[in-house]
Amino acid sequence: MKSFLVYFFKFNYYIKETGWNDFVLINSLIKSLSLKLKTSLIGIDLLGALNACVNIINKQYNNILRLTPKPIS
Repeated sequence: MKSFLVYFFKFNYYIKETGWNDFVLINSLIKSLSLKLKTSLIGIDLLGALNACVNIINKQYNNILRLTPKPIS
């Protein structure tokens, strides 16, 4: 799974020129997420500023990473 923050920086780089408001940006971001990450957001309120939503999504991403079994070397 690609790092969420790396993905978001690329997303933000391309989307900032659109002039869209935070509501539209948040919806566009959520639609572009992996199914696993989208599923982890069910029941979480993502209303508000884009930066606040990014922090919540990144926290969920980190939770998924912690719960993903690591291969034994």
